Amino acid sequence: MGYCFTTRSTVHLKDIHWSGCEDTCIPDPCCPEEPAARIVFGISPATLCSSQSGNGDDTGFISGQVFINGRPAEAGVIVSLSVSNPALGIFVPSATITNESGYFTAVFISRNGPGTGTIIATLPDCPGTMATLPITIINCTQNNATINSFNASLSTICTAGTSTLTGQVFVNGNPAGGVTVQFQVSGNNLGSVNPSSITTNANGAFTATFTADGNTGPAVITATIPSSGSQATTTVTINNCPSAPIITSFIADPPSICASAGGRNTSELSGQVIANDKPAAGVTVLFEVDDPNLGSVNPVQFRTDQSGLFRTVFTARGISDRTANITASLPESGSKVTVPIVINNC
Repeated sequence: MGYCFTTRSTVHLKDIHWSGCEDTCIPDPCCPEEPAARIVFGISPATLCSSQSGNGDDTGFISGQVFINGRPAEAGVIVSLSVSNPALGIFVPSATITNESGYFTAVFISRNGPGTGTIIATLPDCPGTMATLPITIINCTQNNATINSFNASLSTICTAGTSTLTGQVFVNGNPAGGVTVQFQVSGNNLGSVNPSSITTNANGAFTATFTADGNTGPAVITATIPSSGSQATTTVTINNCPSAPIITSFIADPPSICASAGGRNTSELSGQVIANDKPAAGVTVLFEVDDPNLGSVNPVQFRTDQSGLFRTVFTARGISDRTANITASLPESGSKVTVPIVINNC
């Protein structure tokens, strides 16, 4: 091994050849009577939770180094670990060995507590070589994290609709910022949440958006706090909604008129409204002229007939060489179409 381990050998120091010494060794600074061994080690963290607390902070990581005659020990030096109060926990492993630089590692896992004790490291091959450090085990309180008021802004949407999800996280009764919340949607291809994971703001609040994927059914959305396992759910029902009515045609006949009654100064406007690929009856259509000084429409409002048709008449007011733009719109869906009518000086 290159140094004397009295428990491994029964030979006397004078029978050992030390590098740089005479073959017959007489104790002197070159040939110490016993190698000076030293252990330096620590544990992180030095305060652990009892495993009975259930929050997972019950493991301490031990690392250290062995020195022989002031130099790092070579590989294979056995380091034995124990605790003054064995009920506090266990070591994995209970005995470890150094690497080529004299370093060693182990893990201490708490089992009971609260309590205090001393971790003891010894070298079985060098009796009397020992190092200690304190260890404290406490009962850690599990954070009581909850998700409050997890709601969807719209509980019923269409197959292409969206709904805003909001909620607030509390830890031990107080709003908690910086907490990660993850989302999951049950059901087959009903929709998705964006973002799928979010961090609460300073007030513990979070916001996300659920978007339907084109299928119908109840989408159960679950919000989860990974650090505690706390969950909350809300449901958004997705329906196959009828298509909104739209204006599919809108024309002016004729598209060019005279400014005054000296010639034809009116144009008949007509069009059709469709919903679900069928003519939509009873839909309100509104008409508007972009510049009322150029003319007016009558009527300004029309309800489609059984064929989805609508009509109105534009009359010029005497201003020529201009273009009037007439817009037909559906308040129900927002659909709108604009047609131009040229006003001439006939």
